[in-house]
Formats: sequence, structure tokens, C-alpha cells
Amino acid sequence: MNGMARWVIALLAMALLSGVTGQAMARDYQLKVGNSPSQYVGGIHRYQLQLEAPAEVRIDSDLWPAGFHHARLRAVLRDERGNVVAESMERGGNFTLVRALQPGRYMLEVRGQQLGGDDRNAYRLRTSMH
Repeated sequence: MNGMARWVIALLAMALLSGVTGQAMARDYQLKVGNSPSQYVGGIHRYQLQLEAPAEVRIDSDLWPAGFHHARLRAVLRDERGNVVAESMERGGNFTLVRALQPGRYMLEVRGQQLGGDDRNAYRLRTSMH
């Protein structure tokens, strides 16, 4: 076995041991008012949300390129104990999540799935709080 083959085998073993089996590893981001940075669809993206006061939170996803949605997004909002607080409502591959929340820490999990087609979709989140 040459050096390159050993390197590939070691890389595959590390990926399997860390739970990566054809799906992107989960990463954590901060969720803030306004637009999030764009992410490619696929795997799980986690967004942390910290509220200091009660607020109605609205989170909308925006798939692009516009009009070429070969993807589906779903989201689940969890409290700091991991309990499901809200689940998204799908609308044409995108989602909307609206919920009145109390102060505390929350985690939004966005799961994206490519449905085929030649384009690789990306998305961003638009968040407002009132």
C-alpha cells in the first residue's frame, strides 16, 4: 500500500468514526436579526439563539437560485433542555417558523435535502424579533 492509499484509508476511517456518512457534519452558527450568511443545502446546520427578553421570533428561509428549487428545508427549534419548541411550516421547499419565546437559549436545527437537478441550492435565513 502506498502513502496516498494509507492517507485515503485514514481519512475515511476518521469520517466514519466521527459519524460522517455521506452527510455534512453539523456546525453551529449564531442566529441574529437580519439575514444570515448563505449555506449550501445538505446535512444539518445549527443556529444558536439567545433571548434576553420575551419576543415573537419569525424565521424565514430563502432558497436560491430563485425559481430553481431542487431542495427542501425543514427546521426544528429546541430550548436549552433539548425540548422541541416549534417546527417549521414548509412553503415550496422553504420554511417559516413563528413563535412567541421567553428569555433563554435556543437551538434552531435546519435540515436540508437536495432533491435532484443539476444546480446546487443554497439558502439563507431571515430573522425578525418583535
